[in-house]
Amino acid sequence: MNGQFVSEQSKTSTRYLMSDLPGVLESKRSSLVVAAAQPPSAPHDLAANCRAHAAAIMSANARLVVFPELSLTGYELDAMPVHITDDAFAPIVDACAAAGAVALVGAPILSNRGHHRHIATLQVSATGVEVAYRKTWLSTEECTRFSPGSGAVMIEIDGWRIGLGICKDTGSSQHTAQIAALGVDIYAAGMVN
Repeated sequence: MNGQFVSEQSKTSTRYLMSDLPGVLESKRSSLVVAAAQPPSAPHDLAANCRAHAAAIMSANARLVVFPELSLTGYELDAMPVHITDDAFAPIVDACAAAGAVALVGAPILSNRGHHRHIATLQVSATGVEVAYRKTWLSTEECTRFSPGSGAVMIEIDGWRIGLGICKDTGSSQHTAQIAALGVDIYAAGMVN
């Protein structure tokens, strides 16, 4: 995979143009502009962080905007889990609608049954918020507070197959092999450091 760097940068994001991949011309797929964004994060303040994420999305000028691990709460392992129906997400949903973007944001969540906490990537678009991925490879400290996800996940945006990971997942050869087996075009991972 070859990413061509797009020189436009802001204080909170870097943009990459993903158009030089094998098969792009043959499939007549359009380019996918990807931005890595890292706005300031206020610990435990979902509403303020959602507003900051919305501003980053609006300035990124990208179709896909990727944020760090636990970006909506700060890397605070004791942060309360977020609910995807929370009204605090409205600025991000609105920004995605206005910019024609999809955002991958990081947050702690509860499992569907509410028995387990997970570090997750949430996919936000003009249509709302959904859980896209739960971190599989947790650090020692994270294991005391969170449960691992079930493994490799791929989403699709405009015909692009995007494998998801979060921080330590990227260092696991098992995880990256599972992602590669999904036939992804891009590997997008929210990183904390």
